[in-house]
Amino acid sequence: MTRRSLSAQELALLQEVLQTRASERVEEVLDKLRANTLAPAERTWLCELIGAEFAATGLGPDSEPTSRGERLEGLLDTINRPNITGR
Repeated sequence: MTRRSLSAQELALLQEVLQTRASERVEEVLDKLRANTLAPAERTWLCELIGAEFAATGLGPDSEPTSRGERLEGLLDTINRPNITGR
């Protein structure tokens, strides 16, 4: 089962999200991502964390996504893709 690896920028952004929202699991999650061994439920949990971070830091005063918000949206799409496509 092949999944697209996260770019260095995506990994750094995910690490920021994890440090803020689940600091006790940073290394565990990053190790699983690098090894492509995240279970669908873990991917869903990560999507929830990324969504919460987007709501907290990804929107400007006009309720439009900021550049950080756009990067979070892209990360969310990448993390969730295997749950949607089964790959």
